[in-house]
Amino acid sequence: MNKRNVKIIALRIFSVLLALFSVIFGITWNENGFCIGDHILAGMGLPTWSRGTEGTHYAAVIALIMLLAAFFLFSVTTAEKTRTFRRIITGTVVLILLINFLIPILPLI
Repeated sequence: MNKRNVKIIALRIFSVLLALFSVIFGITWNENGFCIGDHILAGMGLPTWSRGTEGTHYAAVIALIMLLAAFFLFSVTTAEKTRTFRRIITGTVVLILLINFLIPILPLI
């Protein structure tokens, strides 16, 4: 392996780890509303919501920005950058729509 291939593999691994971290950072995990991003922001002395307990959820916005950065980093390491980025974004949107469609149906099954 040459140095260029090692850099490409390292960037891809970093982008996957960044995507996983952004999902963990921005998702509310249980019925009590536990969000790791809220705890990190509160620990840094920053607000978690724009208007107290409602409005813009800053942890979710930061998570989306990190997720887009991870998609961009991954697509930069491929030969067809634009096509890869477009496929990743389209696949993510379809996956989110499927999950939102299936979650209300699952208790009925």
